[in-house]
Amino acid sequence: MAMEPDLFARGSVDHSTAGAQIVWNSLSNLSTCQARHAAEFLALCIASHHSGLIDCVKPDGSDDLIRRLNKTDAYTHRTEAWSNADAVARERIEALLADPDLVLELTDACKRIREKNSDQVIQPFQRGMLARILFSCLIDADRIDSADFEKPIAGRFRQHSDYVLWIDLIGRLEDHLAQFSPNTTVVDIDRVG
Repeated sequence: MAMEPDLFARGSVDHSTAGAQIVWNSLSNLSTCQARHAAEFLALCIASHHSGLIDCVKPDGSDDLIRRLNKTDAYTHRTEAWSNADAVARERIEALLADPDLVLELTDACKRIREKNSDQVIQPFQRGMLARILFSCLIDADRIDSADFEKPIAGRFRQHSDYVLWIDLIGRLEDHLAQFSPNTTVVDIDRVG
C-alpha cells in the first residue's frame, strides 16, 4: 500500500521517518519485549524530531507512528539514505544499535519509574516524560549539528561538554561584582512623589 509523503519546507526526503525505520527495524526484531519498548521510544523521538512529538493514538484511533514506520522506501528513501550515509556514522549507529546497554538503559529507566511509584496513572505520565527528555536531547543535538554545519567557525567555540563548574562561574560573578563601589542610592519611587 502506497502512503503519502510528508512534505517538508526544505525538500521531500523524509529523513526523520527513514531514521526511525532504521532504529525500529534493528531493535523491534529482537526477541525481547524490552527491545521493542526501546525501539518504540527511540523511533518516536526520531520520527518526531521535525514535527513535535507524534500523537501515537489520535482521536480517530489511528496511530501516526505506525503509519510512519510502515511508509514505503519510495517515500522515505531509507535504503538510499543509509547507503549514502557517512561510513563512520553508519558504523557508529550499527554499534550503538547492537550494544545491549542501549536497551538496558531504557529498560532500567522504566524499571526505576515502576519502583518509585505504583500509581497506574502516574507511571505512564512518567514514561511520557522520559520520552520527552529523550526527544529534547535529540532536538538539541540536531540543532547544534545544523548550526555547526552552517557556521563551522562558530562551532569551534562550542564547549562540547567541557563546561566550567557552576561554583566557579558564581565565584567569577562575585569577584566581578566586588569590583563595583556602592556609590548610588536606591530610591523607592512610590515614596518620592
